[in-house]
Amino acid sequence: MMNKKCKTLKEEAEEYKDKYLRSLAELENYKKQAVKERAEILQYTRENMLVDFIRVVDDFEHALSALKLVNTLNSQDRETKSETNEKKGKSVETPKIEDFYKGVELIYNNFLAFLDSKGVKPFSGKGTKFDPRLHEVVGVEETKDMEEGIIVKELCRGYALNDKVLRPAKVIVSKVCDSTEKVEEIKKNKSLLLQEDKKEASAKAEVRIPNPPEAERAS
Repeated sequence: MMNKKCKTLKEEAEEYKDKYLRSLAELENYKKQAVKERAEILQYTRENMLVDFIRVVDDFEHALSALKLVNTLNSQDRETKSETNEKKGKSVETPKIEDFYKGVELIYNNFLAFLDSKGVKPFSGKGTKFDPRLHEVVGVEETKDMEEGIIVKELCRGYALNDKVLRPAKVIVSKVCDSTEKVEEIKKNKSLLLQEDKKEASAKAEVRIPNPPEAERAS
């Protein structure tokens, strides 16, 4: 009787131990899953934040391009005014937009350095074959000088975070158009086919039924 009771208690102890170990394993799995999900949320938030920064970099690049053009025009205008003032005996110093350009460029370079420190690298695709994993087509350009699907213009650079594409490059790709020679060749081939059809029709019209033998005509 005592042995039976001890056996029962031992089985219950084993059962409780098994439940405890299962619960402990489930708790560990839950902790690991929670850590993984938290890391994924942080990574997702980080990527979204970096994409927003990339849009700011785009704006800086567009602004710098515009300022560069304005600076060129301003320099030409400044030279003209300087020559005019020299003739009049005046010396007037005009403000240089180049200084403003350099200030904006400094901010832009700092922004790029910040992105680089976070593992974000720009990539370009001009002159290469279109790759849907890296590029987003925003337009096509007809050409006779290259094969179809080559990137001819890049409107916005692409960016990657540790080899993962954050934002594909926005590009314009080539589209092969029929050359004048090819069109003329097609027209020539059509013309030859029409001539052959006319000759064949004319030959059929000239075929005559032979006259029956004289014996048949006498009968």
